[in-house]
Amino acid sequence: MLNSQESIAIAELVLYPFVLVAIIFVLIRHGTKTQTGFVLLASFTVVRLVGAGFGIAAVKNPTKSNITWAAILQAVGLSPLIMSSAALLKRVIDQTSTHVRSDPDTGKVNSILPRIPIVGLFYRMINSRATASARRSRVIQTLQFGVTIAFVLFIVGATRETSSSSSKRSSGQAITKAGLVVLVAMYVILVLLAAMSASEFDGIPAGEKRILVAVLLAMPLLAVRVLWSILSVFTHIHTFSGINGSAAARVCMAVLEEFIIVVMYTLVGLTTSRYDAPEDAMLEAQIPLSRHLGSPPNSPHPTPQPTQNSPFR
Repeated sequence: MLNSQESIAIAELVLYPFVLVAIIFVLIRHGTKTQTGFVLLASFTVVRLVGAGFGIAAVKNPTKSNITWAAILQAVGLSPLIMSSAALLKRVIDQTSTHVRSDPDTGKVNSILPRIPIVGLFYRMINSRATASARRSRVIQTLQFGVTIAFVLFIVGATRETSSSSSKRSSGQAITKAGLVVLVAMYVILVLLAAMSASEFDGIPAGEKRILVAVLLAMPLLAVRVLWSILSVFTHIHTFSGINGSAAARVCMAVLEEFIIVVMYTLVGLTTSRYDAPEDAMLEAQIPLSRHLGSPPNSPHPTPQPTQNSPFR
């Protein structure tokens, strides 16, 4: 007879393949170069499918390898879902961003520093002038880096928690808690960025409004999912144990939330048009002052023609 955890795993193995096929269709339709949100959504779906397989294997054949992989895949699943939400929000922000070029007084400096390896990268990210929307887009990139750190901590923590050594298990729990703290902080930042974008709703293109609405609807669902992780990691309440806790609690606070978010994002991908990312702010920072005064020979940007009221007429 199947236990409750096996039943959840089987349900995921039955449902997620259909969603994955739909996401693949979305990726074919939109392309993968700029659609990291849907790529990450596909990654989450694969993680859940493989995790469900190892979950069943851990019950049928509880070897250390099966238990370890089931724990790892259960722990890391939330990270790609938050990164997918962040990437979709970044798409909306990029559609409404307006980049401001370098100030004429600092144009020469800006034309030199961006060309210096390493230094130029950070200079363009931090000092290039841009609107609030463009800054938000760069914050999301930083947020995704933070989620990646949490992802790595979850893997290390889950691996050590399944060790036979009590000291490794103890350190594994501490590492997992650290990863969850980072992830919660990134989630809070994501909520704030989504709220800021919602305040600009009227200025967002019609197709992108659907994406923003989906992200906003996903925020409370993610909150419940994050709460389940917090209760599972930071408390000793058996109901919220990730291994042998209450199946009803897991379904109501984790499995359903994840599946609803994945379905929402997939439907949005199926109903929105293809998107080509605008020129990034870091590239804008490389445009020299000459573009303001007139392009040099062989420049891909044409020299502006003087108008009736132009001071250069």
